[in-house]
Amino acid sequence: MRLLFPVSVVVWCLVGSHASGQSEGWSVSFDEARAEAVSGGLPLLIHFKAAWCGPCRQMDSQVFGHSEVQQALRRGLVSVQVDVSREETIASTFHASTVPRDVVLYPDGTVETLNVGFLPRSAYLAMLSRVAEKGSGARRSTSPPATVRDSRPESQPQPEEVRPEEVRPGAPSENPAATTAGTLLGLEGFCPIRLHTNRAWVRGNAEIQAEYRGIVYYFADASARDEFLSDPDRYAPRNLGCDPVVLTDSQRAVTGRIQYGAFFDNQLFLFSSMENKAEFRRNPLRFTRIRHAVKPAEIEGTRFR
Repeated sequence: MRLLFPVSVVVWCLVGSHASGQSEGWSVSFDEARAEAVSGGLPLLIHFKAAWCGPCRQMDSQVFGHSEVQQALRRGLVSVQVDVSREETIASTFHASTVPRDVVLYPDGTVETLNVGFLPRSAYLAMLSRVAEKGSGARRSTSPPATVRDSRPESQPQPEEVRPEEVRPGAPSENPAATTAGTLLGLEGFCPIRLHTNRAWVRGNAEIQAEYRGIVYYFADASARDEFLSDPDRYAPRNLGCDPVVLTDSQRAVTGRIQYGAFFDNQLFLFSSMENKAEFRRNPLRFTRIRHAVKPAEIEGTRFR
């Protein structure tokens, strides 16, 4: 995604704004971090948080307190924390509607939302490594680019359609018995990596599978499975594949269907009906501001027996 603001607006109109940099590895303020990133031609990682956010506090204690993470925050990139309740202008500029959230501004002006929600330490380290590697390729010069654009409209962003028009939902594999009895099958057996990366519905192989938070996923090949395991929260459907509208309105965990899927903030949401998908499209932020603590045992969906 790209922001529709000149970099000068993002940098200079936020003079005097500060971010919380209590832990080692973080810059003291957004302005200082942005200036350092521009002068060094480095990616700027922005971690949005809030004092009232439980997952944010969990990341502070379980992720950011480790020396290896603190070192990675300064390795090939510049990092800063921003409290959305104190820095509303910065949060609005980068569409930080939910926290915790990690956004990166690359040297060429590209802005990308990397993650929304809690990330364990290993996954966060992997994310930082990818940012540094991609930033070295995107680096063009030490001077700020003329503009930074955003692919989303200035009004509320809309979900991206991912309905498998030419795929008939059905048996995902000729060998469903390869899945452990009593478990849920994610994405009805389609490969989450091919869907997330290529927006392509590719049936997975039941012999190449992995389990994440009590749900089994099938993959097109072993490399796709390895990619998934490197950062499963990035590729797995939000809410363990449960319909966010039902979760919000009824507090029930009901599995969504692949024919009613949509990407929002680069995360996949599944819905149990077209009506719920339409309701989500009318006001997606209403259903994405809260991260629901869904437990596999509470999910209402088809299980292998």
